[in-house]
Amino acid sequence: MNQKLSSITLLELLIAILLLSIIVLDLGNIDLFSRSHVISSDRRAKIDNEISLALVHMGKQIMNAFGNEIISGADTVVSVVANNPPSDDGNTIRFKIDSDNNGTADTWRAYLYHNNSAPSGKNQIWYCPQCSDSTCATCTPVWGTSDNIIARNISSFTPSKPVDASNRLNKSYITIEIQACWDPDGAPYACNTPNNPSVTMKANINMPAVSTN
Repeated sequence: MNQKLSSITLLELLIAILLLSIIVLDLGNIDLFSRSHVISSDRRAKIDNEISLALVHMGKQIMNAFGNEIISGADTVVSVVANNPPSDDGNTIRFKIDSDNNGTADTWRAYLYHNNSAPSGKNQIWYCPQCSDSTCATCTPVWGTSDNIIARNISSFTPSKPVDASNRLNKSYITIEIQACWDPDGAPYACNTPNNPSVTMKANINMPAVSTN
């Protein structure tokens, strides 16, 4: 009886190893991509939540602004200032409310932003429920305490208000745009990259107690 012998040549062995290597590398790349995507999505969700909570907080407070800048003058109801103390490095929005509901605005409140060059409280948005005066240079409670830090990891905070030629508020809303980044300092990755994602949100906040005519 004749017996047929079969064997694997060196070329066939090399081809098999090459195909196996390609499969293993592809699986490894898929795994790395999946891990990176999960990490990026998780980080994005966390900073998305950070901005959302800050905007909700601002919406609840700024909607209480009270007054009429057409009559009282520019910045008597809402004031948007760049590099305003005690921020020194970011934008501030101040607004006046009627705290005792007697028809007269009597209390200034404010939000201010510290960017990544701030000596303390960097990349944070602070809230003051009671400014000492219209400058909001001092606050009760003291600026920067755990009581008034409402957001971290903030890379940009841009409040704005619609105004007339005299810089008086002429619409009963203000616009807030906030950008947050997983690591606002950008080391070792710049913001808005897969390893350091960023989220930007913009909202118009209505002020029903503000008159513009």
